[in-house]
Amino acid sequence: MRTPVSVALLAAFVIPSLAAAQNDREQVIATVRQTFDAMHARDTTSFRAVFHPSARIVITGSGPNGEVRVSPVSIDAFVQNIARLAQTVEERFYEPEVRIDGNLATVWTRYEFFANDNFSHCGFDSFQMAKLNGTWKIVQIADTQRREAARCGRGEGSTPITAPAPAGADSAAVLAAMQKFFDALGARDTVAMKPVLHPAARTSVVGGEGLRAASMSESMPAIANQPANPSERAVKPEIRIHDNLATIWTWYDFHHGEQFSHCGYDAFQLVRGDGGWKILHISYTVRRTGCAQP
Repeated sequence: MRTPVSVALLAAFVIPSLAAAQNDREQVIATVRQTFDAMHARDTTSFRAVFHPSARIVITGSGPNGEVRVSPVSIDAFVQNIARLAQTVEERFYEPEVRIDGNLATVWTRYEFFANDNFSHCGFDSFQMAKLNGTWKIVQIADTQRREAARCGRGEGSTPITAPAPAGADSAAVLAAMQKFFDALGARDTVAMKPVLHPAARTSVVGGEGLRAASMSESMPAIANQPANPSERAVKPEIRIHDNLATIWTWYDFHHGEQFSHCGYDAFQLVRGDGGWKILHISYTVRRTGCAQP
């Protein structure tokens, strides 16, 4: 009789946790959908409702001479742009990849954008979200933009644009930028850290029911004054790259010398410019227990 009891106990714990994870995934995708539906309807109240007050929308693309452009826009400014829209806009998203750890979620998804039913541009969106008081809020969106319809596909049932497995050199360069950040963090060397940070770089700590967001420049004093010998290690990082935007989703653990401190997941957004890959945003969770490697 021991086996049926064990199975019942396992089901009691596993089935609710799977249901909760599926429910979170559905809510995260619903948040993305509400963003686009509200923009289409020019409903600024519904649009603003899915964003954290400190949220940004960051547009990445290339100028006429091939130069990379990175344009962070505050949620307040973007809401004003929606209110002034003279066209009917529609953004369609496909094949969203969702990653969730506790109250942190990321979405990497292909999209197409239309104005008055005419193709405008396409690319990939990278969402970072935090679950606050039981509701998912967008902390940051970054996107790529291609203006050539031939490079975009035409939606479901057609040949889509693809984000193939990152080339070895690109993956290595993205991981090298992350590792340089970790190395400088471990040395408490804010000067060495700056070359891999975009000027608009920010961090968001997602824990419990709260979110602490700060610019990287605001975080520098705390980094410089850490206890001795800090070290952060990434394990099994997942990389996504499209044009000049990259994301990393990775489990990490953090130590001070030999002393364990905490673990969690890091969600990086990086942009590529003339100086290589730069970190644009880091969201992360913090756990003190339950830190076996994934």
